[in-house]
Amino acid sequence: MEDYSLQIQKFLIKSETQVQPDDKIKLIKEAIQLADIHNDVEWGFDLRKEIIENEKGTSRCIEGMPALSWLLEAYDQHSGIFEETEFMLEYKWMLMAACRNVNISAQQLEQIFEDYKTRLQRNGYSLH
Repeated sequence: MEDYSLQIQKFLIKSETQVQPDDKIKLIKEAIQLADIHNDVEWGFDLRKEIIENEKGTSRCIEGMPALSWLLEAYDQHSGIFEETEFMLEYKWMLMAACRNVNISAQQLEQIFEDYKTRLQRNGYSLH
């Protein structure tokens, strides 16, 4: 049987040949499934960042929110493996997407902003 890591890399290479962001995202999601089946947190982390990056090329944010939630939880559980600064740009982008999402309440937005603020300060970033 082919090594799952090699299969993930093949999904990524194939995703790079796709023109439409939705097609890229579909392939990355397949790679994420493989990483998750094998409990590979590092691949899961990188692939979810890819989902967020590719969703920037669309007019909506469907996969990015769950991907960011997963990143936050993965960091909180495995802070020795990841640096919080690795996903702060993705967090900022998702924060702006959350502000445009009518399904996210004002209270939820406030909680998201507070979490983002805490992470910024913890990593030495300015709030400006």
